[in-house]
Amino acid sequence: MPATDSLKHLLWLSQTLDTQTAWQVYTHFGSASGAYYGDRRDYRLLPFLQARQIALLEDKSLRRAEEILADCQDRGIQIITVQDAVYPPALRDIEDPPLVLYLRGQALNLNAPFIVAMAGTRHATPYGKKLAHSFAFDLSRAGLLVVTGVVMGCDENALLGALQAGQPVGAVVAGGVDVPYYNTDACRRLYEDITTYGFLLSESPPGTRPTAQLFRARNRILTGMADCVICVEGDLASGAVQVAHLALEQGREVFVPPANIGVPSALGTNDLIRAGYVSVLLDKEDIFDLARQRFAAVGRLPELPEAVRAQRMAVESEALSDRPPKQKAEAPEAQPSPGKEEEKISQPEKSPEKKVDSSPVSDYIDLNALRDRCSDTEFQCCSVLAGGPATADEVAAGCSLPVVAVNSALTILCIKGLVTEGPDSRFSLAAH
Repeated sequence: MPATDSLKHLLWLSQTLDTQTAWQVYTHFGSASGAYYGDRRDYRLLPFLQARQIALLEDKSLRRAEEILADCQDRGIQIITVQDAVYPPALRDIEDPPLVLYLRGQALNLNAPFIVAMAGTRHATPYGKKLAHSFAFDLSRAGLLVVTGVVMGCDENALLGALQAGQPVGAVVAGGVDVPYYNTDACRRLYEDITTYGFLLSESPPGTRPTAQLFRARNRILTGMADCVICVEGDLASGAVQVAHLALEQGREVFVPPANIGVPSALGTNDLIRAGYVSVLLDKEDIFDLARQRFAAVGRLPELPEAVRAQRMAVESEALSDRPPKQKAEAPEAQPSPGKEEEKISQPEKSPEKKVDSSPVSDYIDLNALRDRCSDTEFQCCSVLAGGPATADEVAAGCSLPVVAVNSALTILCIKGLVTEGPDSRFSLAAH
């Protein structure tokens, strides 16, 4: 069966039933295509299906799926399915994961090694806005991915903090990823900045207006894809408190910074602390400690913002000082020897392999063997590193890609064990 038919069937199922029921049907049949080709007798065997839902499943029209595909193509929106490698791995483990996600921006960031979800009231105090901004800035600069919503207040300030840190950022929205929450130039510019340096994500198809009932669905994705959740400020009935409870139900660790006593917009989050449901967040180190435990399993620890700044300055200084002499030093080696001219011309593509094969351990790196294990960006990074160790900036220059995208790709490659990072901040291909 063609892959496009499978995608149409996933879209058909996701639009025919509510998310939880669609997931139950999907897991029962093993695929959306299996569900599509089922009949009334098959559907009646499922005790959770009502007569109305069975009637919906009997409608085999793919018109809506085809409309969504056309809209996504016209608007530059990617469709991520639960079958795709870039689908957020933690999201698959929740009770009712979405079969289909719609994305604008960089899909690679969905597989960030450590994701921090941030939530807070839109009626934030100056204190809450400052906390959201500073935490997002520091966590992003340390290499963690911050994901939040895009409403005013805490969400907006968290996004601005992460963007000012110069790192990728994610936003999960209740409506379509092409429909800004606010009809303002500032909101539209924020959407463009997010898609340039990170991603906008939703389970609602293009053109969907954000409505109240869609926010809980959005929140379960926001918390479900995260390793931990920070709730900055919120009153007793706020969405931030609902996010905290939802995250706890999903088994995520929730952090709450203490807020001003007696301020209405902080009553809910302060009550979470008093009840003992959450961890008190007093410093960014609380998040770094949790992240280090996760990163330790793959041999990479997030660094403090101060260390990141110092390292970046050292790398940039080294790159500026090393590149010219490096080119000059390698130029004589690139010239063919008098007796080797014909061999050099007849087999130019073998030079990187010869360089690796000549190593004392005789390890051989076959780029073709890595192709199926990498995304396009990751493979481009591997191709550059096949020529020798390089910094992230040098890899980005060799790939002609943004540094933020290359940093994310290198992190994923290190986790996969395909690339190693040396103490000099240079990356190398791991021998296989």
